[in-house]
Amino acid sequence: MQTTVTRGEIKQRAKARMKGHFREAFALNSLPIILGIVALVIAIIVTALAIAATINNPQLADPSDLDAQTSVAEMMTSNQASYGAGLISSILGALLSAGISVSSLRWLRQDADTRLERPFAQQFVGFSEFFVPFIVLFMLTSIIIDLGLIAFVIPGIILQLAYAPIYLLYADDGPRKGFFEMIGHSWRFMRGHKLDWFIFELSFIPWYIGVGLTAGLLGIYFMPYHNLAVAAFYDAIRQTEQVKDEHIDSDTDSRL
Repeated sequence: MQTTVTRGEIKQRAKARMKGHFREAFALNSLPIILGIVALVIAIIVTALAIAATINNPQLADPSDLDAQTSVAEMMTSNQASYGAGLISSILGALLSAGISVSSLRWLRQDADTRLERPFAQQFVGFSEFFVPFIVLFMLTSIIIDLGLIAFVIPGIILQLAYAPIYLLYADDGPRKGFFEMIGHSWRFMRGHKLDWFIFELSFIPWYIGVGLTAGLLGIYFMPYHNLAVAAFYDAIRQTEQVKDEHIDSDTDSRL
């Protein structure tokens, strides 16, 4: 991979940060962990009830059944009506996730024995410190990514990877750059690293499977670990880019 450290070293850095500080790591990620467990349990219960209802009443599974068609039509109408609520939910989720990512990065950069102060409150920095900027960035990147997905799936995925670290970038560089400038900044930052990021995320697939099989309980450890690992990966890319810039500057000076 094109960073100064390997994926294994990046993950080890995340684990080292959590060692002896699991309570803070859990508190920093507690709200999405709890919501994730509740959502998985509800999904399992609803699925089980739906299967049981279908077995007891086979007509529910018959697509020619008028009542079933009516129910589907009502469901589609309800989904359209709830689009606004879904958008708000997505924005709130993005703010929460981005805030946890920023706090994870800040904590990762501190000394190994440093305890995270007010860890539960730290997960809400997306609301307290970056509320308007993160909403604007969410809307801009969502529009760009959706257009890419509509055109072709692969460009959409590439755009998702290009803007994956944009909230962390804004926390580091945002005050000195405009929103549209941040879009270009994230694209340039991820140049040569998008495939690395994609493979890095794929390496966590066994963890995601484990989270599903344990009804979210494994997420109690995995979510803090994953957020710290992503922060460490971002930091590794940033260090690589800084080294490149230093080499360019030194070459320019030598020519002058």
